[in-house]
Amino acid sequence: MNRRRFNFALSTLLRDGDKLKDALEDTDYATAMRARLGANCAADLGTLLAAVRTELLNQSGKTGDAGSMTQHQNEEFREVERLAAGARRTARLAFPGQDVILHSEFRVGIDTPKTLAAELDRAGKTKAACGKYATQLAAQGWMAADTTDLQAAIAACGGMDTDQGEAFADRAELTTDLTRAANDLYADCLRVQNAARLQYPSTKPNTEAARARFPTRHLPSARPQPAGRRDAAAAAAADPAESVIRAREQAATSPESRRAPSRPRPSSPARAARPSSGPRRGCRCGREWRRV
Repeated sequence: MNRRRFNFALSTLLRDGDKLKDALEDTDYATAMRARLGANCAADLGTLLAAVRTELLNQSGKTGDAGSMTQHQNEEFREVERLAAGARRTARLAFPGQDVILHSEFRVGIDTPKTLAAELDRAGKTKAACGKYATQLAAQGWMAADTTDLQAAIAACGGMDTDQGEAFADRAELTTDLTRAANDLYADCLRVQNAARLQYPSTKPNTEAARARFPTRHLPSARPQPAGRRDAAAAAAADPAESVIRAREQAATSPESRRAPSRPRPSSPARAARPSSGPRRGCRCGREWRRV
């Protein structure tokens, strides 16, 4: 499964998982919970927690490998960029207005995609054009030694794109492993919560301490809700009267409540004295036709 079964932060799942594991190891509740979940329920939950944390560490390391280079690699790539830019600038001087040569061979004005492999590929094509048009470029100050330096700089960067591609592939594989481990942990947390709710229902006396020890309420909902609705739902669950108060506040602040009541338009004495019938003439330049 490549998708998470939950939509809240992974840190929230780890936090609640740690609470459930500590509760399972509590001697006051261990016997009853083991009878429902098995003798190794706490150890199994701890194994799942450790698996998720291990995958997190592995993924963070691969993300750094995929998104960064060493200082030496950065220096080599900057040299490629400097020489390739110099060759293209010289080509614009040597072939003014000849867009076919500039674009197709020297890759002037082409800067996408911006991946490392694409950058090195464009630099290689620019180097090949420098060898092909060496005479024309020499008249603008580009030397054969510059072409040699560009070739050496490109060769020094060889393998860098392969290393990054492998790091990205490893990161994608680790992401799948992390998702699988997180889903397993989420499912086990729900299993422990269900057993705790069955063992310590609110309808039984003297279960307040156990219910406080176990986070028996459901983990955050799998369906996203706006922040305002989440806060209102949490407040309503904590205090039923809060939902009534919030409903009244929303009704008082709604656009309909802020809208001023419509008032009847007073009739002027002239309008009241105006005859209701008679010939009309003129144009409709105001609210009423002019009557005579």
